[in-house]
Amino acid sequence: MTVSPSEPQPTASAYVDRVEALFERGDYRGTLSLVAEALESYPESTALRLWQAIATDASGDTESAIALVRPLTQMGDRETRTQASYLLRIWQAPRLARPQTWMTDVPTVTAASDRATVIRAKVATGKVPNSETKSSEFSAGLPEELTQEPTESELPEWWLAIGAIAVILLGMVTFSYLTQAY
Repeated sequence: MTVSPSEPQPTASAYVDRVEALFERGDYRGTLSLVAEALESYPESTALRLWQAIATDASGDTESAIALVRPLTQMGDRETRTQASYLLRIWQAPRLARPQTWMTDVPTVTAASDRATVIRAKVATGKVPNSETKSSEFSAGLPEELTQEPTESELPEWWLAIGAIAVILLGMVTFSYLTQAY
């Protein structure tokens, strides 16, 4: 957001809006870069400093974010002080250990997009899987977690879900029939 000599200087509020948009897109480096540029023109802006701390934490440097937000708990308007205090409490809170059973492994976006790319390439070349195609031939180049067949222990969950859906649909049809009869 560099300004040419003919353009007017953006306001601090305009910078904050742009910073927020970059942050929401997940561009934390871009956010920090734009905040640094904006703070050159508006060093007193507590809103920009708050976004600097938030983006620093999102980038993985919580200790630096704490150092940036700590002074904001004593300066600026009431809302900024409240937000800064809230963030400081969160970032300084002890980290709780999470049991492994609370976690779910999710394939990375890259792995999923790689799979889509491979499938599109196979379709474009006419190598679409069918009953005669070996699944290993079709899944070549895919990450291992995307090519594994479901285990027998995973299959009952699907059957249970399908059964539950069938019972619900049967109940809806029966209810509809009974209400029409009366």
